[in-house]
This record gives sequence, structure tokens and C-alpha cells, in this order.
Amino acid sequence: MGPSPQASYPIGILDSGVGGLSILRALRQKMPRESFIYFGDSLNAPYGARNEAEILQLILQAADTLLRQRIKLLVLGSSTITSVALDDLVVRHTLPIVGTHPAVNLAVEATRSKVVGVLATRATAHGKLLDDLIACFAIPAGVRVLKTWHNDLVPMLERGETDTPALRVLLRGILEPLALAGVDQLVLASTHFTFLQPVIQSEFGDTFGFVDSATTVALEVSAILDRKGLGISTEGTCTTAYLFTGNPEMARAAVAALLNSAALQDMTVAEELDVRSAFK
Repeated sequence: MGPSPQASYPIGILDSGVGGLSILRALRQKMPRESFIYFGDSLNAPYGARNEAEILQLILQAADTLLRQRIKLLVLGSSTITSVALDDLVVRHTLPIVGTHPAVNLAVEATRSKVVGVLATRATAHGKLLDDLIACFAIPAGVRVLKTWHNDLVPMLERGETDTPALRVLLRGILEPLALAGVDQLVLASTHFTFLQPVIQSEFGDTFGFVDSATTVALEVSAILDRKGLGISTEGTCTTAYLFTGNPEMARAAVAALLNSAALQDMTVAEELDVRSAFK
């Protein structure tokens, strides 16, 4: 039996903005022969500051738009999206769907102080998914978990701000209490926050070890493609298309800042997509 016709389809990545680019980066490194379509709903970002009903409606609309591009697997590029919509999306669609979960288990394995911090969005910090992970991994191991969040972080990263004086002041105010409490492992529970690791290290030195979900997601996607015969096994032309709602030039600048300028060479920004919030 030959490869599935769907094997040539791209992998879709869905995020509220540019945070899922950290997942895209890990997927490219793990599967360099694959093509990708990245969808960022920057017009309606940040999702994490919204209520669950708003988030779910936006995700379902965005997923419908992305699925019309004929993808073979859907990656949910944030913990917020996974927490709110994974179950609904699995019921609605037949293609493989991979969520992104805060890497609490990895932090619990790595901590020596028995105190772990979680830098999250408001929705993730207050959501059931994170509480379930803490109950499953941290509590049985006797590890204390301290959550922290701030609604300004994601909008700053959406603008491509990865190291500014204002960002440093904000991060110090958010993370100093965790450092004083003895946190030695910091879970970056939003894919946006992976891009904050260099500036956090600059401010706090070796206070924190960092864990995120990008590598774990890439391994899971690769395993699913192998199991279902959907992986690309030969050399060919791999591409990445970028679809964004909102301001296309801001999206271009953010992708260039968070990945590299070469990413703009294969970037296609969709200026008009039918994803809008009914609550605005």
C-alpha cells in the first residue's frame, strides 16, 4: 500500500496570535520535510484575557477557516486553546488534533527546591487543565506550585517586543515573588512565553530552569504521523504559509522578530479572514 494522499497535505497550527510560532519552530526542527500552515488570530488576541465562551467561539471559527486549507493534522498552539476547545474540536473533526499542555510534569521532575512556578495567561492560570496537571504530578510529589500571570505580556509579544525596558520592569514585578519563594523551575505555560526566556535569564540569571511544551508537542506530532502513515518520507519542497487576522504588517514584524528575517521570504498574510468576535 502506498502513502496516503493526505500525506502531502500541510500540518496546521492554530493560535490566537504569534505565540504558537515557538511550536512551529520546534516542528520544523523535528520534521524538516513537512509543510505547514500557521493561523494566528491576532485581531482577537489575547485569548487568555477573555471568558471561555468568547474563546471557544473564536477557536471554532478559526479552526473552520484553517481546515478549509486541507491540512492533515491540527496542532493547537497554546494551552489556553487546548484547555477551552480540545474536546469540542475532537468531537467535530476526524483529523488528528494535538493539544499543548503546560509542562508541569517536566518541572516536577527537575525541581530540587520542591517549589515550581507557572507563568501563564489568566485563562490558563484559572482553568481546569492546569489544576488537573498539578493534582496529577505536583501534589503526589510534594511539590508546591505557584501560578502567576499578567494580561499585558501577550500583547507586548504580539507587537514583537521581546526585550524592552517596559517588558523587563513588568517581568521583574511578576517573577520576583516567585524567586523569593524559592522557585527553581519555571513552566512557560503559554507558547508566547517561550520567547521570553532570554530576557528572563538576563534579569534573573540562573534562578530559574525553564520548561515548555514545544519539544513534547513536536515528538507527539511526529509519532502520530508515523503511526498513521501521514509523514513525508522523501525530499521535496516544503513551505510555510502564514495566515493572520488583523494588521498584516504588524504580523510580518512580529514573525520577523520572533523567528528571523528569513521567515518573511515564504510568508503569505491573509488580510481578510472571516474570524471576528461576536462580543466586540
